[in-house]
Amino acid sequence: MKKAHYLSGPLGAHRESEAAFEVQAADYNAMCGVLNDPERWPVVSVGLDGDVWLRIVYRNFEEDEGLDFVEERPGRPAKLVASIEGHGSAMTWAELLAAAELPDERLTWAQRLILMLPMLGPQELPEDAEEVMNRALDGIGATNRSALIGGLLDAMDLRIH
Repeated sequence: MKKAHYLSGPLGAHRESEAAFEVQAADYNAMCGVLNDPERWPVVSVGLDGDVWLRIVYRNFEEDEGLDFVEERPGRPAKLVASIEGHGSAMTWAELLAAAELPDERLTWAQRLILMLPMLGPQELPEDAEEVMNRALDGIGATNRSALIGGLLDAMDLRIH
């Protein structure tokens, strides 16, 4: 259910993500209530290199909702890397793949790639991008992946050359 919300909300593939994860409307609405509650700001953490963390924060101000990607390094103040109300452009495709490949005891490669995907801005992707996205979506249990990939590419204004 969280997967469908993440792919439909921040990434914009509404219909495709609902079909890919077969989420009931009531369950989806309940998850939206939790993730978008202005009284709490859920955080998803992705380990980067060493003790560096990427914190994905659901920013839930009444009229200023979005995702904030915050980098935390030991001994340094937290740094806002990207704020995304639709999509951002804090990473290139190559940087996304490299970050997804980093060792992580808590998250799989597929989970890492999907969690950081909103940081891509409009750009042309390499020919194998569809295959990579298919593998990542398969890794998180999505069905009907071709439609979902098409929806994500369109919503994020990404093109494959």
